[in-house]
Amino acid sequence: MDFFQAGLENIEGMTVRPMMSCKVIHYKGRVLGFIVEDGFLLEDGPTAGKLLPDCSRRPLFPGSKDFVMIPDTIGPKYLKQLADALYDDLPVPKPRKPKAKPKPKSKANVNTASKAGFKATKVGSADDPIQSFKKFYRNEKKK
Repeated sequence: MDFFQAGLENIEGMTVRPMMSCKVIHYKGRVLGFIVEDGFLLEDGPTAGKLLPDCSRRPLFPGSKDFVMIPDTIGPKYLKQLADALYDDLPVPKPRKPKAKPKPKSKANVNTASKAGFKATKVGSADDPIQSFKKFYRNEKKK
């Protein structure tokens, strides 16, 4: 794992990020492959099949698609050339959904509370039950 990570981090456009029990290799914003305990798994595609016909293939986990198993004898310079050749075959990441903004509190809740017979109070006002308790507690402490 350390062999591949050290070589890949020095290549321009590549980033290595941890993910559960492996590390994900991104090349120019697309997933190139995964570093696992027993080697480097590269995304499989038509170009990978032509460039690496003799490399074995295996799934990342049971039930996943097959990835090309890259031998550890391949150097960083060759990996850069390989990544450039495979870039067009790499899956394009899905756009992320923007985070939902919190909904503003509506005045309907206050009106509903007042219709039910509850008195709406502001925190810190004289009618606030917490402030009333604090005053009571201070007076009891003085006695």
